[in-house]
Amino acid sequence: MKARDDDVLALRGLPPLEPATEWADIVRRRAHAELARPSDLRSLRGRIGLGWPRVIVSVALTLVISGYLRWAIESASSVYR
Repeated sequence: MKARDDDVLALRGLPPLEPATEWADIVRRRAHAELARPSDLRSLRGRIGLGWPRVIVSVALTLVISGYLRWAIESASSVYR
């Protein structure tokens, strides 16, 4: 483990790599555009639009888990009969 720790320390000592200029410009432009875009959270329609995937995922996850638990209980019950 000592050699691995030394390797990690050597990697931490390396200077960071600078991204390519064109990629940095693309990321900067997209970030500025995202910050300049008005927030949709202020309106009720925006909150509903952003919140419905959370509801759908929660309901789907609940259905899958309850279906699995029902199957597991029925299977375990049938083994003991």
